[in-house]
Amino acid sequence: MTFSRVATGFFLGFTLLQAACASERIFDVGAKAYVTRAEMLDRISKATDVVVGEKHDTASVQDAEARLFADFANGRRTRVTFAWEFWNWSDRAALDANYAQFRDGTLSSREFLKAVFGEKNPEPTYAPLMDAVKAAGADVLATNLSRAEKSPVVTRGIGALDPKLLPPGFALGGAEYRERFVAEMGGHGDPSEIENYFAAQSLVDDVAAYHFVEHRMTPSAFLLIGNFHTRYFDGVWKRIAFRSPGHSRVLVEIADPEDETNWQTVVHSPKYGSLADFVIFTR
Repeated sequence: MTFSRVATGFFLGFTLLQAACASERIFDVGAKAYVTRAEMLDRISKATDVVVGEKHDTASVQDAEARLFADFANGRRTRVTFAWEFWNWSDRAALDANYAQFRDGTLSSREFLKAVFGEKNPEPTYAPLMDAVKAAGADVLATNLSRAEKSPVVTRGIGALDPKLLPPGFALGGAEYRERFVAEMGGHGDPSEIENYFAAQSLVDDVAAYHFVEHRMTPSAFLLIGNFHTRYFDGVWKRIAFRSPGHSRVLVEIADPEDETNWQTVVHSPKYGSLADFVIFTR
């Protein structure tokens, strides 16, 4: 199947992709064209960092993440950092200890994930990604607060957070981000509850941005986080840009083609602009 590489073929491409996509397709959002993997990697090689918005717990998506991280790391002259939303900063000592055992072969990737997340939800779809991180000799970086640490914000607002956990220069997300968040909530919760949820969402963004910028030990880093946090170059992307001005980075969303019914307006929103630099459609 040949996809047009001009904007007029974009909409047909999505129709065909959703109907019968059997392999990865990469869409350059700015160019409104499908591109080769080599073309995407060339862009990535010229940037300092990569930020990836994902659909959680989806094997095809995590397999694509593993390939992308391997390519990202292999294209660097120095060691890189893998930063992840699923890892809590307050648990970093245990993460580092378990990662050391994973790297020395004491633990397999699945055993490493189980050691970090527990038996109940060991996140097995991420095993190939962990193997790629290990193979690259990458550092690992926790970027989130624990559920217990965030819980006061969800119930009582940002003022209820332990002040020691608030990143310096914290800011709530902007009006357009809030608008999309409220729409995503779909009326679940009264206005005060939604404000608290949005504060918690903004907190996750800024905590991740703070650790990603301040606590990595390598020049280049790769952040993996849920796609609402990255879409339209908002959320965590905007906070990273605020905390690290002048650094170059590429935004990638990795998606299942069936996740949206109208990819045309999602990828190029009339109101919010471009979804990302690249969208990798996988399955």
